[in-house]
Amino acid sequence: MKGWRAVFLLLLSAALAPLSLHALVVNYGNGTQNKTDPGYDLPWDNVGTTATGASGVYLGTFGGEYWVATASHVGASNFTLGSTTYSYVSGSAVQIAGSDLTLFRIASNPGLDNVTLASTSVAVNDLVTMVGVGRVESAYTKWDINTATNPDTWNVTTGVTYDKHGYTTVAGAGPRWGFGYVDLTHLSYDVGTGATQSFAMGFVDGISVVAPSAATFGSATVARSMGQAGDSGGAAFVYNYDTSEWELAGILGAVGLFQGASEINGQPGNTAVFGNVTYAINLAAYRTDILAVVPIPEPAAFAALTGAIGWLLVLRRRRRA
Repeated sequence: MKGWRAVFLLLLSAALAPLSLHALVVNYGNGTQNKTDPGYDLPWDNVGTTATGASGVYLGTFGGEYWVATASHVGASNFTLGSTTYSYVSGSAVQIAGSDLTLFRIASNPGLDNVTLASTSVAVNDLVTMVGVGRVESAYTKWDINTATNPDTWNVTTGVTYDKHGYTTVAGAGPRWGFGYVDLTHLSYDVGTGATQSFAMGFVDGISVVAPSAATFGSATVARSMGQAGDSGGAAFVYNYDTSEWELAGILGAVGLFQGASEINGQPGNTAVFGNVTYAINLAAYRTDILAVVPIPEPAAFAALTGAIGWLLVLRRRRRA
């Protein structure tokens, strides 16, 4: 994964209306799956949209205050859950430990359950459910890459052989969920808001997800997913079998693309390519700093602060020869 460059998941371009909603990319999907609450008590309703069209997670009500988590590069703003927009409490935003994690308050109570904040870091091979409002997959695409140019030139091909494959993406409509496996831990990324402790999930081809019984989600698409524009600030949930509850383990923050100094570079914009990675802020690493801001009651089983980490999933279509 050498040479991948951390890139904002929130791509503020003219193509994205500030208040528009988007969703995730999921392998083998066509942009329409995984857009409703899958059930199994996943904190689906806690993931919403900021005024800039990015994602955020409603953590819950603590001490009579209503807290939201998002990425610092997204920033605090009015926050929409479902069809209701909640006003941002001016001056309430707190950047956690100089990182890409920001907490802020909204003015009124959404009436949702608190989320549980993970107390331990994820491990390699842990299954993560991501929720976010970013772009979705459009067309399965194969590319031949000319490395004689700088940057490399990616040419779409319909041939049997190709160098890279994945999806082009389009704007979505509303939250979306998807799966990912933790492939790397103890990472740090910096998109201009400070070095941020994180973990990463690779975007890998193939139906490679073995969903636990509590997270099977019926007939939904269960291939690996990837974050896209708009997913920044979304949730990364894990299921704790010891407590039988979902925990917020991370907040979606950045993606690693074939750009910059990588051996292959020049990845086209608005694409999700197998071999890309999604970075999530490791909330367990910032737990003490979070609890210093949000008055979450003891003991350690904080069934409240785990702001839903929206699935920034990019479901990819099956490779076709």
